Amino acid sequence: MARIVIENGRIIDPANNLDRLGSVYIDDGKILSTIYKPTGFNPDQIVDARNKIVCPGFIDLSTRLREPGQSRKATFASETAAAAAAGVTTLCLQPDTVPVIDAPAIAELIKDLAEKSGYQQILPIAALTQKLEGTELSAMLALKQAGCVAVSNANQPVKNLLILRRAMEYAASHDLLFIYRPNDFWLANNGCIHEGAVSTRYGLPSIPDAAETIALAQCLELAELTGCRVHFGQLSSRRSVIKLHQAKKYGLAVSADVAIHQLHLTEDDIIPFDSAYHVLPPFRTNADKASLREGLASATIDSICSDHQPHDLDAKLGAFPETEPGVSSLETL
Repeated sequence: MARIVIENGRIIDPANNLDRLGSVYIDDGKILSTIYKPTGFNPDQIVDARNKIVCPGFIDLSTRLREPGQSRKATFASETAAAAAAGVTTLCLQPDTVPVIDAPAIAELIKDLAEKSGYQQILPIAALTQKLEGTELSAMLALKQAGCVAVSNANQPVKNLLILRRAMEYAASHDLLFIYRPNDFWLANNGCIHEGAVSTRYGLPSIPDAAETIALAQCLELAELTGCRVHFGQLSSRRSVIKLHQAKKYGLAVSADVAIHQLHLTEDDIIPFDSAYHVLPPFRTNADKASLREGLASATIDSICSDHQPHDLDAKLGAFPETEPGVSSLETL
C-alpha cells in the first residue's frame, strides 16, 4: 500500500488527549507518527487537510443495513460505502434483521456477510428476546460468544416489566451492555407524530413524550435494582434529558445517544403528510430539540448516532401512519 501524509490538519484524538495542528504519516495502512516525519519517509500521496479535522473513525451506535433479509432496500456494500463517506468506520447493527439476531448462527452469518461485502467493521447487537417479541429471553451468553457486543430489543417495547427485569439481570450477569429505546407500548399506541398542536392540526395518531419518559423512568429503577449497564438509544424529549441527568448524578451506570436528525428538525418542520418525516421517536418541539443539544454540550447525552434506516420507495408510499418510519442518515453525521 502507498505511503501517505495528511498535512496541516487539526488532529483530534480524545483517547490520547490530542488536539493540535500537525501531520499524520501513514505507511501500509498504519499510522507511523503524528509528531515528526519518520526517517526516510517519502510519501506517495500528500493530502492537504488545511481547515479540516483529522480524527479516528466514528462509531455509529444504531444502524440498519438491511442485510440479511431486505437487500432490496440496501446492502452491506452500499451502506458501508456511505458510512466511509461520512467518516464512520464501525457500525453497530440493530437486531431487527430478517431473521432477527436471536441465535449465534445468525450473528455469525452477519459477520461473514460483512467480511465479504462491507468496507467497515460491523458489530452485531443481539436480540434481548426471541424474535423481539418480549416474551422469551434470547441466549445472551451464546450470542456474546458469537461476537455480539450488546443486547437490545430494537424498537420493540418489552411490555412485561418482570421479563424486562429478568433480561437486565441476565445481561448484567454476563457483563453485556443493554441498549434500550424507551417507549411505552400502550401510550405510544401505534402513533406516528408527536402529541401536540401539529398532530391535532393534521389529525394524525400521536405519541406523547410521556411514552418515552415513563419507560425511561421504569428502566432506571430496574437498572438500580439489577446493576445492569444501560444505554438509552435515540432520546427525543426534554424530560428524558432531565431524568437522565438526575440518574447520572445519583451514580447509575447509564449513558445515552440522540439521533442526528432530532438535533435539526422538530414537529414544526414536518411538511403535511410527507412520509419522509415519519420517524420514531417522532420529531418533537423546539424546547425538546434545545434540551437535546444542551444535553450533548453538558455530556448528559454521551453520543450522536445516525439511527440509519434506509427504505425503498414503496416503504414511504401511502398514508403517513401506514408508511414505514425511519430515514437514511449515515452521511449526515
